[in-house]
Amino acid sequence: MKAVVVQKEKNKTYVMTEKGEFKCLKNLQNVDIGETIELNGNFLALRHTAKILIAASLLLALIFTIINFKSPEVYAYVYIDINPSIEVLIDKNAKIISANPLNEDGKKILYKLQY
Repeated sequence: MKAVVVQKEKNKTYVMTEKGEFKCLKNLQNVDIGETIELNGNFLALRHTAKILIAASLLLALIFTIINFKSPEVYAYVYIDINPSIEVLIDKNAKIISANPLNEDGKKILYKLQY
């Protein structure tokens, strides 16, 4: 497709195509106003493809982030009720999710305990 250069700025060149459309091209060097240049269709289509690829990659990143940041599910409750009383929530890998004291003695033990 042929186009005529109608305006030049620092990093932008404005051209008018054969169809009468005005296009802004970046980093087009060594052309003068009024000069006829040849544009291939891929040159103009690359910007749209790049936008689509960027949007798709952001969407995939968002999906993987949502999938990986689930809170752990409680698999079992374990009650230790011998005074002190403590409730322990564990996941299916037997890792402690949280521990809750059920009385004052349970608070004292959990305060000192690393879990």
